[in-house]
Amino acid sequence: MLTGVLLVFAALAMTCIPGETSKSLNGCNEVTPESFEELKKETRPHRPAYILGKFCEKTHEKGESRVTCLGYAVQGPPNCPFCCACQDDAETIDYNKKGLPRSYPCRNNRPK
Repeated sequence: MLTGVLLVFAALAMTCIPGETSKSLNGCNEVTPESFEELKKETRPHRPAYILGKFCEKTHEKGESRVTCLGYAVQGPPNCPFCCACQDDAETIDYNKKGLPRSYPCRNNRPK
């Protein structure tokens, strides 16, 4: 089960972060506007990008605009950080790192 979750994250990283550049913004890889469109088309809302994106939306400083967020690139312990890419109504994307919620699994899958 854990291996399946990790494989989903790996696939997500490859599909969510295509791009001509590998520019790092606040320690995160750049996400294209098309990634947000693909998420909206998705019929399975339990995808990790969606679930973590909802967490990002709840903790994002929105100001006056609505945001749609993707959560991606989960790293391992000890802090289990992941990236949030949030797009506002003007299609501006901002990036930051968050720690995984306690209810979300984070394990180091390296063999001992």
